[in-house]
Amino acid sequence: MKERDERSRPSRKDGCALLDEVRAEYDLALRRDLPQVRAYKARWAAAFARDELPPERVVDRPHFLGAESYRGMVDDAARFVADLRGLFTARFGGDPAKAAAELGMPVLTHPICDRLRGSCEGCETIARPDILEAGGRGHFLEQNVSSVVADYNQKVLLEYYRDHPALRRAAAGLKLEFPSFLDEIPGFFRRNFEGKTVSLWEALKGTEERRCPTLKKTHEALARAGIETLHLDEREHPLEVTDEGVRQAGRRLDVLFRHGVAWELTAKYAAVQPLLDAAIAGKVLLYQSPWEFFESNKCLLGILSEGAPMPVPSSESALCALPWTRILGDRETSFEGRPVRLPEFSLARRRDLVIKKGFSAASCDVLLGAETEEAAWKRAVEAAVAAGGWVVQEAVRPPKETVPVVLGEVETRETVRVDSLYLLGRTGGGLWCRHCPGSLRARDALYSAGVVVAAA
Repeated sequence: MKERDERSRPSRKDGCALLDEVRAEYDLALRRDLPQVRAYKARWAAAFARDELPPERVVDRPHFLGAESYRGMVDDAARFVADLRGLFTARFGGDPAKAAAELGMPVLTHPICDRLRGSCEGCETIARPDILEAGGRGHFLEQNVSSVVADYNQKVLLEYYRDHPALRRAAAGLKLEFPSFLDEIPGFFRRNFEGKTVSLWEALKGTEERRCPTLKKTHEALARAGIETLHLDEREHPLEVTDEGVRQAGRRLDVLFRHGVAWELTAKYAAVQPLLDAAIAGKVLLYQSPWEFFESNKCLLGILSEGAPMPVPSSESALCALPWTRILGDRETSFEGRPVRLPEFSLARRRDLVIKKGFSAASCDVLLGAETEEAAWKRAVEAAVAAGGWVVQEAVRPPKETVPVVLGEVETRETVRVDSLYLLGRTGGGLWCRHCPGSLRARDALYSAGVVVAAA
């Protein structure tokens, strides 16, 4: 392939052609400059190990996407999250106890739901919807509120790609953007917590010594931006709940910022109940609060997909990007405009469907009909109907793509890509991409991050 100059670049109208050309030249450069690429990746091995990112699971090419595509993805995701929040108000009147009952929340969460009264009202959400591209458009598979466990790995990968020998050759003369969660978090804090004392708080487990890397990296990113937060070892500086509010290390706290999966509160309710009481009384803001119990529950997608009344005009809604989804139960609904009974329909259309537990994460409690034997699928559907709190969703069939991995030589893997978009309010925080070799399960995935390409 000939070396190009600026005059040979495709125009903005040829965005897809440009991305194809960049990918092709990148892959060619991996092989042409393989000794240099090997040495470069070896120098990064320590950084990958530090952040528990095995080098053999690093895709040696970023996911390239166009600037307009990225902006459109962010806008659609912001509307999608707004739809979920609007539905919570429209459907449940903002009543957490009513929502907990209809969404099939685990019993352990009910005391929290009963006491919660919108402690994050007025704050932007940090969200991470999973998006699957198929048929030329993105499909929102689910929402992951505050489950940003990969944000520091995303930054490591972007730094790896930024100076990669293949990228320097393939994208010479092009404008590149490397959007990341950690780069956007300072702006989020300024918009939401300006002038407030914030503790990046984590409930340490037993005698575990390792601090949460997500919060540590967040603290470091904020410090570089000149934003002061507390990130203290709770064993040495425990939270004190008083009649006046919550204090730590002698300082009155305005905000407790905690992000993780489902806030890990269900088994620790007695320990955190005073904090919830303080938040309900307006003495401290919990962020992320147990609100994520609702927004990340897949049953909410079933209600949205089934046509619940929405407080926004349909033209502003991202509903069209949501696959057909229903709360699984012994009842009648519609599919493509015709009535169906869910149990029978789910059994008859096994190969076209997926069932998921509403309150779950990390690819757990997900069963793909096309990968499940008929008898096992029947047992799973019947159990889900009986238990409640499960959804059935139309399977999205994305095209497979081949990605390179440098393991001595350049090896290729045929995968399906799932994009996780970080969203801070209406601001995008970049993509964390899972490349799944078989089913869409995180445990077998390879990883990359999104790099935005703009034509010259």
